[in-house]
Amino acid sequence: LSEIAESSGLTVKLDEVSIPVREDVRAACGLLGLDPLQVACEGRYLAILPREHEEEALRLMRGCGVSAGACAIGRVEEFGTAPLLMTGQLGVERVLGMPSGMQLPRIC
Repeated sequence: LSEIAESSGLTVKLDEVSIPVREDVRAACGLLGLDPLQVACEGRYLAILPREHEEEALRLMRGCGVSAGACAIGRVEEFGTAPLLMTGQLGVERVLGMPSGMQLPRIC
């Protein structure tokens, strides 16, 4: 997502509360000192589409068993302060950059 945001010339604003992370994944990452949003995540789908198509796309995806948990996690806006921003649980917006340091190896 960082690469997409940087190459778009726009700002991607994520809502941390809207991003589904299973509790067991959150717990394991907490024990290992990892950020669940920075580790490899196989079997996920990211769609970036015009806002006016959001509800229809979600309805269609939720109609398929494998994507029943489909949700909107953010918005794309004109470029602001950074390519990728996330609003946290307390409403504070922070800049997200490319992952740094050593995390788990990429599977794909």
